[in-house]
Amino acid sequence: MSLTKYLNPNYSNRQERNDYVLELITKNFSETKSILNIGGGQKRYLKNSGFMVTEIDKEGDNDFNLNLDDIDKLPFENNSFDTVLALDVLEHLEKFYFIFEEILRVSKKNIVISLPNSVIDLIPIFLNKKKRDKNNQGVYNKFYGLPIQEPNDRHRWFLTVSDIERFFEIKSKNLNFQYDILLPKGNSLKLRLLSLFLSKRLKKELLTKYCWILIKKL
Repeated sequence: MSLTKYLNPNYSNRQERNDYVLELITKNFSETKSILNIGGGQKRYLKNSGFMVTEIDKEGDNDFNLNLDDIDKLPFENNSFDTVLALDVLEHLEKFYFIFEEILRVSKKNIVISLPNSVIDLIPIFLNKKKRDKNNQGVYNKFYGLPIQEPNDRHRWFLTVSDIERFFEIKSKNLNFQYDILLPKGNSLKLRLLSLFLSKRLKKELLTKYCWILIKKL
């Protein structure tokens, strides 16, 4: 499975996430000149990256405004981009499987995907940490709660780290790619203390915020 050694992700906001992915590409995918950024956040966050970046999102300042659940095909030829990014995107889509295979189709070589670990969202429920604006976002969590009004932003899939690992292990064999999964390294005192009381499996499932999947097409 492993491709090489990468810098583990460790960030707390969108800007730090984008800085991390650019460092990842620069250091490890040196052949990259063109990038397709799918669901980039409705702003051109990578416009000063030095790469030729094409942005797709549902709305906002993008090259293509597309609802990915309403399309039959990404509007690009096969192997159009050196690297394709889908950062915190696929979990929002009903057509998870279709868009994943479209990403493989339009990528020339490299793909970077990040997915959340949904299990961590159970912790506020156990601790009874309610959202301030519970009428619009659900009592505990806007992605999985039951808001009073129909929400615009939801996660369609409840993902565990084990789900993610198994998905890419099997898909890599069926669709012919190599991959690596990167997990953040938690160094806070709270995490270190919690890890003393958890098995290796539970530590991974309960304390991992997100997974990064780096793919190389063969």
